[in-house]
Amino acid sequence: MDDLEGGKAARDEGISLVLANERREWLTQAQRIVIDTFEPGWIGLAEEFHAPVLARLRAPHHPNVWGAFTNSLIRAGYFEHTGGHANCRKRTSHACDGKFLRRITPKKEGEI
Repeated sequence: MDDLEGGKAARDEGISLVLANERREWLTQAQRIVIDTFEPGWIGLAEEFHAPVLARLRAPHHPNVWGAFTNSLIRAGYFEHTGGHANCRKRTSHACDGKFLRRITPKKEGEI
């Protein structure tokens, strides 16, 4: 039986759990690094967030944090999907299908 809404709810619950298990301080600092590094108009893959974050912070406790982290930036209005896709290039991404993101200026700046 199809249950799109149930699937979305399960996805959101999983994202919340991953984020809850990461230190709030790491998330806040990593979000600030990405927002400051990628200016409005930038287009690329989320895997490009890793290098500037890892240059200043430790790696997150689990690789799934990166996806939840990216979704938090999208929900906060700092990035949007362009509709384009490309294979991710990092070896650890296993050439997965990546969605292109565009850095935008949120309608309301503030807490992420």
